[in-house]
Amino acid sequence: MQTSSIPASSRPTFLKKRGALSRYVPNEAASYPSQYKDPEGYWTSAYASGTLLGFNSRQVKRADAPKTYEDLLNPRWKNAIAIDSNKIEWFAMLLKLKGRPFMEKLAAQAPTCGTETRLFCSCWPLASFRSPQEFMNTPSKT
Repeated sequence: MQTSSIPASSRPTFLKKRGALSRYVPNEAASYPSQYKDPEGYWTSAYASGTLLGFNSRQVKRADAPKTYEDLLNPRWKNAIAIDSNKIEWFAMLLKLKGRPFMEKLAAQAPTCGTETRLFCSCWPLASFRSPQEFMNTPSKT
């Protein structure tokens, strides 16, 4: 099985452990950093996507907007964060970088989860986005 046939949201590590993958090293893998490929050649990332946090400039002044992930834990942002529940990469990245205690504190902020961050952008002070394009294409509420 080539990596391209594995869904992007899944981690191929569990498939490798179960012997469900064949070794395949595409030519391009030589130029990838080590964290984006399996050292034994069982998977290579096809893409990497960043995540950013947007804020509603009608509700939050630039100077007051969160500058770090820790800033999201400020009581000011309780009930004010919207997270697209389809963008699990954001959650997984924060869990890996900050750990479970941070995520539990973030959960205590009672973020609103939904299937379209774009719907939240005009209504919520803060919202997570997977890409700058998604943020820029978010309709504003007039």
